[in-house]
Amino acid sequence: MNTCSWPWRRLDAQHLRERQIQGQRRRSRMSAHSGESARETGDFRCSRCHQQTHVTRGDKIPKCPHCSNDEFDTRYHEPENRS
Repeated sequence: MNTCSWPWRRLDAQHLRERQIQGQRRRSRMSAHSGESARETGDFRCSRCHQQTHVTRGDKIPKCPHCSNDEFDTRYHEPENRS
């Protein structure tokens, strides 16, 4: 067994795990716009200033109260996801 190769295998496994986590984050991202009804309850992150705005399922999504942007790119703290 070549002792020089084992750190590389560990790094490869670590790299693979990081890529899996990145993929999960990408899949969890969504896009929502002001005026739409929120499909789920959560904290919507503004795509411009990154401030979070809490919106309840079924309510209209407001413009960002911090910068008046109308697009949100991520939703956090969904009750069923516990994120």
